[in-house]
Amino acid sequence: MVAIGSNIKIRRPYEHGWSPEQVSWVCRIVLYWIKAPRCVRCRRGEPPGGKPPRLPAAPGRKATDSRRTTAPVPTSWLPVSDSTDDHDHMDVTVQRIRTTWSKRSRGFPQAALRNAAPTAFPLPADPAPMLHEVVMREENDFVPDVRIVHDLPLRHELGLRLMRDVLRVQLPAGFGVPVRNHRPVVTLQHGEWVRWQMNNRYSSMTGMADWHYVLHTVSIGFGPMARDAFLSEPDYHVDERASLR
Repeated sequence: MVAIGSNIKIRRPYEHGWSPEQVSWVCRIVLYWIKAPRCVRCRRGEPPGGKPPRLPAAPGRKATDSRRTTAPVPTSWLPVSDSTDDHDHMDVTVQRIRTTWSKRSRGFPQAALRNAAPTAFPLPADPAPMLHEVVMREENDFVPDVRIVHDLPLRHELGLRLMRDVLRVQLPAGFGVPVRNHRPVVTLQHGEWVRWQMNNRYSSMTGMADWHYVLHTVSIGFGPMARDAFLSEPDYHVDERASLR
């Protein structure tokens, strides 16, 4: 027993019948349960990683298991998300066309080349999921640079989400001017596709460079798409092209 002052007294744990070894084990078990994931403890009724440690036996008592007897949580109580998509195995075909230019191509004769740049191409004969990316730059006289990826971009790049049997599409606003706060949403049924167009103007981080311009034309098809599907009229057309000076 340790006395502090005249009226306060603190007892050591082993003066109540616990040995220092038992106190150490109790501290280890408490830290073990704090660090264990709560969802695993609730669903399995035991900590992960195998059998939990056993408490050392007190004098005259049998060693006990430190496992908590928690009843399993019914699956009907668990939250269910409306999103059932596996982003790596979506039946989605994407054609993303990006045309970039500077102030030099705003007037004749470069403007004629820029305006003649197509906004749709035939699809390659590749299965979904597929990203057909085409880039046309002013410095290359708007000659198409094609890249085919047998995967989809990250979800935040195109805003794709499979909601049970429909595909939800919400493209981000893009970088630069204009600032688009409200983002429209398109819901595609199986066999439908959308063409989404937007343009932006941007400069360097310091603002000292000339203005550069970019036109994005993104065609997204849900389900099997014919090779010439994106050359026809889309089921949905989102036109966010603004007048850029």
